[in-house]
Amino acid sequence: MLAISCWLFSGCKTYKPDSLPSKQLVFGSGGGMTGAVKEYILLENGQLFTRNSLTDKTEELSKVSKKEAKALYKEYEASIKELAHDEPGNLYYFLNMKSDSTKEHKLIWSGQGGAPDAAKTFYDALTKLVKKE
Repeated sequence: MLAISCWLFSGCKTYKPDSLPSKQLVFGSGGGMTGAVKEYILLENGQLFTRNSLTDKTEELSKVSKKEAKALYKEYEASIKELAHDEPGNLYYFLNMKSDSTKEHKLIWSGQGGAPDAAKTFYDALTKLVKKE
């Protein structure tokens, strides 16, 4: 009953790893000898998922508060959305805002290269969410 009232009154829909919404804030790293990509997916409702390209398995992690997730989405729109950077290296990091299946904004930088400071700071804030695990 609580789940039903939560859904009816606050719109707190939850998603399964195989049916994620199109709007996603994706961040992670990849490359190296294996070329593996480890990505994290933060949804607006606070759900956090991880995906490994070697296993192609998506798993749910501990949830972030909806307030914190919304603040991060808002910060992306305010300070990251207009940045452009596409310089991957052997080891690389990325930020990617997906708004639907055809629209995305992606920043990629090398582990040794210089991404815009705002992107690095934002990436660090996102990785702190994962380190809480």
